[in-house]
Amino acid sequence: MAKQVEGAVTRAYNRWIEDLPSLPEYQTLLQTEKEKWEELQERATNQKVSQALREAEELRSRSRQEDLRPGAQGVEELQVELAALRSQLEQLTGEQAALLRAELAGARAAWNREKQQEVSSIQVRSEQTYQSKLQAERRQLEQALQQAREDADLQRKELLLQMEAKAQQTARAREEEWRCQRRQMREEFIAELQTALEQVQNQDLGPGEAEEQTSGSTSEVTVTHIIKASCREVVNRAVAETKRECSKMSEEQMSQVSAGTPGQHVTETNKMKNSAAQRKEQPRCRRECSETFSKLQKKNQELQRHLEKTCRQLQLSVREHKAATQHLKDQHESSLQKVKEEHQQQLEEVKKAKESSGSSDRHLQQGLEEMKQQYLVTVEKIRGDMLRHLQESRERAAEMIRIE
Repeated sequence: MAKQVEGAVTRAYNRWIEDLPSLPEYQTLLQTEKEKWEELQERATNQKVSQALREAEELRSRSRQEDLRPGAQGVEELQVELAALRSQLEQLTGEQAALLRAELAGARAAWNREKQQEVSSIQVRSEQTYQSKLQAERRQLEQALQQAREDADLQRKELLLQMEAKAQQTARAREEEWRCQRRQMREEFIAELQTALEQVQNQDLGPGEAEEQTSGSTSEVTVTHIIKASCREVVNRAVAETKRECSKMSEEQMSQVSAGTPGQHVTETNKMKNSAAQRKEQPRCRRECSETFSKLQKKNQELQRHLEKTCRQLQLSVREHKAATQHLKDQHESSLQKVKEEHQQQLEEVKKAKESSGSSDRHLQQGLEEMKQQYLVTVEKIRGDMLRHLQESRERAAEMIRIE
């Protein structure tokens, strides 16, 4: 697009250079110099003619005075001499006029060459200035586009890094919290199990067996095995003792109950309840751990979905920015092409009007200059609109990224 714009502006500038000799300033300066030179030549010619006339008049007067003395014969000779002098004067005047015209043509050609050289040097300087300005503007446009792309990419990367760091930090915090809770629950559970097992084993087993069972409960597998074995033994003993006590006399059992002494049945029942509670505690802990893990997984999935949504929105914003930039380039190219066509049409109209009417040359040159100024103003306006639109697009993209 930049090459097309540069080519179009270069062609327009070349046409302007070709039309430069027809500018009003050029014509005015040429006419002024021409008038000065003609005035000088006319003065010189008049001086020479006046001097020749004075010399001829003096010669004629002297001849007349000399001829008047001899008489009438001298008058005829004087008339002949006067005719010869007149013919010589006319011949001298014609030669002087031809010489003046030749000198005028030579001076005009030399002046035209000098002015053409000056115009060529002015054209070269103008073209160099224009090319430097065009290159500077093109570099500014490229730098603005590159800066907008870099800013958008940098903001997108920063946002992605922030979201990823936030997600990782949240996941690590949740995982650490879950591990701490699990470790604490496990320690509490093991401590409670060890306490309950010690109580059960102290009540039902001997001291040696209790020590052996307690020393082997350091791992989770051993604890689980001990729990199962102890629960089975407690249940079996409770059932056996309950059967034996049921076979005894009901009076003795009632007396023990009424006397306030806790019976073996109540003890075994409490042991069974404690064992059942301990057996239910482990599934409850596992269930809470699984629920916590599922919550963490759900939270991680939500964070991933939010990150993907943010990435999609950022990609959409980048695509919209690229589409807006492309649309602006197309609009700038179409506007430039339209202005170029209008300028070409106006140039053709000016040329036609110039060919049809030579008297309105100065007005046409002024109109041509105004059209060129309007063309340059339009190009500058389009460039300013393009830069402003790029700046607004970059600000909107940055604002959208900050909001996300």
